Amino acid sequence: MPTHPPPAPIPALRAALFDLDGTLADSDPLIAAAVVESCAHYGYRLTAEEVLPHIGPPMVVMLQQMLSIGPEWAETITGDYLERYRDRFMPRTPPLPGAEALLDGLHARGVPMAVVTNKYEDAGRALVRRLGWERRFGVVVGHDTTGRGKPAPEPVLHALGALGAAPNEAALVGDSPADMGAGRAAGLRAVIGLAGRNSAAALGEAGATHVVGDLDAVAALLAEARGA
Repeated sequence: MPTHPPPAPIPALRAALFDLDGTLADSDPLIAAAVVESCAHYGYRLTAEEVLPHIGPPMVVMLQQMLSIGPEWAETITGDYLERYRDRFMPRTPPLPGAEALLDGLHARGVPMAVVTNKYEDAGRALVRRLGWERRFGVVVGHDTTGRGKPAPEPVLHALGALGAAPNEAALVGDSPADMGAGRAAGLRAVIGLAGRNSAAALGEAGATHVVGDLDAVAALLAEARGA
């Protein structure tokens, strides 16, 4: 089989921001299953395959887009979803292949790291604890932390402020157009897209500076990152 050389490292990086669901955690199928249950409870019949392409925005926004409903009704379904997801689905979430090695390598080199997720902040922290990554991520930013979710730049800029890093020395890694848009809007040096659920073309159009296929390739891009 043909092999491809690893991507060249991105120089002058001193901080790394990560999306969580679908980027470091293999949570998308579990999120979709919980959404299917909650929607069915309120009379909306969906399959996981129909839900998966919509994952990325905050859940309230996602439900409005997917079901063509108003914000109040979406908030009601989101409340039901959060209970189901936290109690039965989140505890079963594994890390994605390569996540542990990537985070261990960055931590060993003293690179400050943050999670920037469109989950609620407390749900993001709960998943970080579930995966045993509290020492890796002292900073977790949710869509409610700043009052705006990705693709708005505020969550990314909030994380950079907490880490004491400038946009031109940071990278964001994510798997959705919302992630890419947030990184681009915040002016980050590198916005790295993981192709899979979303195509390389869609990630590039949304603002990715680099698109790769797995977390091993992300590790190669961040291989020279050092903490300040």
